[in-house]
Amino acid sequence: MRSDNPGAAPIHITRGDSLPANAVKAFFLNPFADLNAARTAPLKIERARIGRIPSTGHGYLVALTLFAFVTFYAMGPGVCVWLALSELMPTRIRSVGMSVALVLNQLVSTALAVLVLPIVSKYGYTQMFLLFAGFTVVYLLTAAFFLPETKGKTLEEVEQYFEGKANIL
Repeated sequence: MRSDNPGAAPIHITRGDSLPANAVKAFFLNPFADLNAARTAPLKIERARIGRIPSTGHGYLVALTLFAFVTFYAMGPGVCVWLALSELMPTRIRSVGMSVALVLNQLVSTALAVLVLPIVSKYGYTQMFLLFAGFTVVYLLTAAFFLPETKGKTLEEVEQYFEGKANIL
């Protein structure tokens, strides 16, 4: 059964439904498989996981959390990382500082990408996007309250502000 409805008809899997129609299609699906051996081999289910079918509301919730993540990312780390690096890095260490900051940015991005599948398999898409949206909200608040406004300021004025010599920002 594949449905939460106990009255639903069972799914029937036949050998004809499971094998490619011809040798060319079989080759492109798996070039190392033997189609003739597959036609007579016993059918064996190696792994099957059947769970409940998500409701329509669950799909909307996943979409809503995905939109929240994208929205907060666009206002936070999507823009602020590049602006902060280009506007706030002192000129004497800009090349090395931006290199280190970009490497750290890529490491965090890679770590988040690595976390996607384990989080989805254990908690689901909604919780994953909600967690990532939370990360971006924290980033957005940090950028809003701790990064100074640099509009209309020269790079030298920004440097003096961070050195504590001027309080112009």
